[in-house]
Amino acid sequence: MLDTVLDRLKDIKGYMGSAVCDYKGEVLVSDIADFDMDEDEYQIIMGTFNDIFRDAHKASDSLELGRTEEMSIETANSTIITVCSGVESRAHIHLYAIFTKEGNANLGKLTLKKIVPVVLDALTA
Repeated sequence: MLDTVLDRLKDIKGYMGSAVCDYKGEVLVSDIADFDMDEDEYQIIMGTFNDIFRDAHKASDSLELGRTEEMSIETANSTIITVCSGVESRAHIHLYAIFTKEGNANLGKLTLKKIVPVVLDALTA
């Protein structure tokens, strides 16, 4: 089930790639759709985004704002979206999707949120 969970993102305008990571940054499943690189290199990059998101968790928690639930990074050519399952969920996971600047990143974010329970069910079944 986990192998096909990211397929829901592929038809969204501007989709470039995605990944599901555990809290520590281990990539559980990924799709390198539009990237000219091997899987190992992509997993290292997704691990870096995971570290950034974990830092956001710590920073927002330190300010007593609660843990970060989602985050967007805007670059010159893309939007990188991160959604968290929640620290207290059955499994603490982070989902990522990358879209072109012209892509539908908002639909991507909504789709990531819908994928979270599917991933949790697959991991905790």
